[in-house]
Amino acid sequence: MGFLALFIRVIGYALYVYCSLIAIYFLLGWISEIRGTKFYRIFYRIVYPFERIFGGKLIIGMFDLGSTLGLIMLVVIARAIIMLSYYI
Repeated sequence: MGFLALFIRVIGYALYVYCSLIAIYFLLGWISEIRGTKFYRIFYRIVYPFERIFGGKLIIGMFDLGSTLGLIMLVVIARAIIMLSYYI
């Protein structure tokens, strides 16, 4: 495996980690006792750039599906990057 393939694979797995942090942030948002804590604010600072892009774009009823679809898209991109690294 060459350096380029390894570098691309690391980027793909870093995107997976970011997707996991976003999913944890979404789940923590349902727990009212956690909102406002320092722990939650750390997640907010990490997820805010993603939320600013996708949040509020597709609202159906009381559900914000823009962030969910953005997360699905990010997972697909991460998987495609990792698969690409196997062919380099």
